[in-house]
Amino acid sequence: MRLHNHLACLLIAILSCACAGQGTDAPPVDAMPQQAGASLPDDTGLSAANGLELPAPLELAARSNGARLASSSHREAPAYFDDYDTELPNRNVSIDELNHFLRMNSDWFNTRQGGDMAYATFLLDMSELPQLPCASMGWHKVPQRQDLLFVGLGNFDTNRWDWYRPQQPEFVELPGLEQYAGPAGQAYMLVLYLGDDEAGLGSVGLGVPWKASDVYQFTADPPQAKHSYDAALVNGNPAVVYLEPGDVPGKYDMKYSRSLNILGSQWGFPVVLTSIDDVGGVSMAEVNGKPAVAFQDPQQDGEGHGTGKLKYIRSMDQNGSVWDDTEIVDALEDSGHDPVLKVVNGNPAILFGLEISFIGGFRSADYLRASDPDGMAWPEPISLASVGANGNADAMTPLTIIDGNPATLIRNFEGDKLYYVRAKDPDGAEWNFANLVDGAMGQGTQQYLVEYNGLPAVTYDGSGGDNTLYSAATSSAGETWSVPQSISQTFLGVDGGARPQGMYVYEGVPQVAIQQWRFHRNVLVHGADGGTTSWSKPEQISCYDLLDIHCPLLDLGPTRHMLYVSGNRLLMTVDTLH
Repeated sequence: MRLHNHLACLLIAILSCACAGQGTDAPPVDAMPQQAGASLPDDTGLSAANGLELPAPLELAARSNGARLASSSHREAPAYFDDYDTELPNRNVSIDELNHFLRMNSDWFNTRQGGDMAYATFLLDMSELPQLPCASMGWHKVPQRQDLLFVGLGNFDTNRWDWYRPQQPEFVELPGLEQYAGPAGQAYMLVLYLGDDEAGLGSVGLGVPWKASDVYQFTADPPQAKHSYDAALVNGNPAVVYLEPGDVPGKYDMKYSRSLNILGSQWGFPVVLTSIDDVGGVSMAEVNGKPAVAFQDPQQDGEGHGTGKLKYIRSMDQNGSVWDDTEIVDALEDSGHDPVLKVVNGNPAILFGLEISFIGGFRSADYLRASDPDGMAWPEPISLASVGANGNADAMTPLTIIDGNPATLIRNFEGDKLYYVRAKDPDGAEWNFANLVDGAMGQGTQQYLVEYNGLPAVTYDGSGGDNTLYSAATSSAGETWSVPQSISQTFLGVDGGARPQGMYVYEGVPQVAIQQWRFHRNVLVHGADGGTTSWSKPEQISCYDLLDIHCPLLDLGPTRHMLYVSGNRLLMTVDTLH
C-alpha cells in the first residue's frame, strides 16, 4: 500500500525554532499563531522555506469521527504502519510493506522547497498513558541530519502545534501531556524531517517509559558478533564492555566504560583494556567488588585453524578506572568461545565453548571456577560432555544459580535438542546428568535460564529463530518440563521473526525481551496475571538500524535496561517508569 499526499490546507503553520537550551533534552520551538510567518532555522542559520501546511489541532480533531484511535502507545508497538491513516497530513512518506516501517524521503536540504519536506502525522490513544512527559521514535534507518528532525504535537489548550527538536533521534522530553489530549482522548503527533536522505521510521509513541541514551559512537561499523559487548552493574551504576575495530587492520580494541549515574544516561570516558586479533566473545561481572571481564582472544595459526585462548582481566579499583594485566585461564587450542562470567559461591566462574572439531565447528561446553574470590588462580576446566551435555556452547549459553547450585542449558549435537544440566554442589565441582528440555529439532540457538518460584525456567528460540518459547521445570533437578509455550506474539498477519534477548524475574513474574529481527524491533513480554499461564502483548523497547543479532535485556539493579546497537551507535535504554 502506498501513501498519497492528502493535505488539508486550512491554515499555514510556519514554525520557528529556538536554539538548543540547557537542562532539557527537548528544546521546544516557540509556539506561533497558525497564520503567523516564521521559519525553522537549523544551528547553522539555514532556514526552511514556507510550505508546511497543517490544520489547527481542533480542526483536525473535528474531522475524525472518534472511532479511529491508534493502539495504546506505551504498552504495545504502536506503529507497524500497516493501517497508517493516509487521511492525516503527510508528505513524501511511503510504507515499506515487507519490513513494516515508513520511508521518509526528504530532499529539502538541497532544494529548500516545501514540497520536498517529509512528514507524517499519527493519531495516538492517550486514555491509558502513564503521565510521562515524553515522545519517542524508533528508527530502522536513523536520519543523517539529526539537527533537521522535529516533532510536532497538537496542543488543544492553545489550538496550535508545539514543536520540539530532539537532541537524540529516539527520545523527546515534553513539559507535560495533558495539553495534548484532545476531546476524544486522542493526540496528534507529527514527525518532520528536512534532511536530504531517506530515513526509516519504525515506531512512534507518547508516554513510552523506555528512554535510550548513547553509550558510544563507533568510528566504523561495529562488530555484529552476538557476544561482542556486555554490561553489568558496577559499584551501583551500569557499565559496559565492547569491542571496536582498532587502528591496526584486523585488530580489535576491548573498551570499558561506566555510567556516571544509575540510569545510564551519562557515561565516563572509555578505557582500553587490551587488543585482540579478531572479534571474540566478552562477558563482564562484578567480582569481589571490582569489574572483571572474561573474553576470547581469537587467534589463527598459519593454516587458518583457531588457536584462541580464554583470558580474564579484572580492574584494580571498584569503578574500573585502572585494570590489571590479562591472564590466560585456559590455554587449550581454540578455547574460550562465547564465555559467560558469573560469581559462583563467592568466586568467579566461566562457562565457555571449546572447539573439538574443525569440520562442522562442534564445541563442547566447559566450566571452571577460580580458586579465590579475585580470580587469581584457576584449575583445569570440567567438560560437561561427560554428563551427557555433549553439545554446542556457541549459542547464548547461560550460567545461572538454581537452588544454590550452578546450572546451564546445552544444545546437543544430535538434532540440536535442548538439555538442562545442574551441578551437584554449590561450586560446580561435579555435575548431574543432563535432562531433556525440548526434543524438537533446531531448538535453542539463543537461550536463557532463570530461577522462578524456586524452579528453573527457560526461554529459547525455536524453528531457526522464528519463535520464542518458554518452559518451566517441575523440580530443581529438571527431570520433567512443561509443554513449551509460544510467547512471541505480534500484531501482524506475518511472522516478524523472534529471538529471545534476555529473561529475568521482575516484580514477581518472568520478563522476556524478544528481538523481532525481521522488523528491527526489540519488544518485551511478561507473564500475565501474576504467572505464566498466559503472556502479555509485546511492549516496544526499541527499534534499531541494521541487523543486530544480540541486544541483551539486563538485570541491573532496580530498573530494567537493554543494551543494543543501532547503526554505528551503542545505546542503553532504561525503563524510566518502573
